[in-house]
Amino acid sequence: MTANISLFLIILSTVLSSQFGGRPWALIALSSLLPLQFLSPRIQTQIASLLLSGLWLAAHQFTGDVRLFFPFTIHFAVQLAIFLPFSPWRSATLGAGGVILLFTCVRLLQGTSLIVLLVELIVAAVAISVPFALYQAGPPTSLRRISTLFLATLLAYLGLIF
Repeated sequence: MTANISLFLIILSTVLSSQFGGRPWALIALSSLLPLQFLSPRIQTQIASLLLSGLWLAAHQFTGDVRLFFPFTIHFAVQLAIFLPFSPWRSATLGAGGVILLFTCVRLLQGTSLIVLLVELIVAAVAISVPFALYQAGPPTSLRRISTLFLATLLAYLGLIF
């Protein structure tokens, strides 16, 4: 039953991301949510996480600001870093690194200048590594996971402003 709900959430998130953000948003969501189908059996954590990513999608829809794709992506990068069942820093490297690599490819296809991409990658490194290090400092509770995701996306958003 939980697997069916989880699969439904993946499909719903991908469709909503595509409809309200576009194909790159759906690609990031799908590439991050499929592994979670197998790695995070706690449906409550998945729902809370999807609500947070949905906030960025809604903010993009409301404002039309395409830069909000960045915190949306960081959300999914940190989410994978938290849930991959490897050693902590290997999880961060594989999970978050894979999502950021995909983000980089999307941004290059969109014609982003290399200087803008370099700034985005530096901000991404900070927005991922700082919350992840704080997450590793305590027990892996659902509240800690959601707080880590929130902090990471907030840092990514603040990185857009400055």
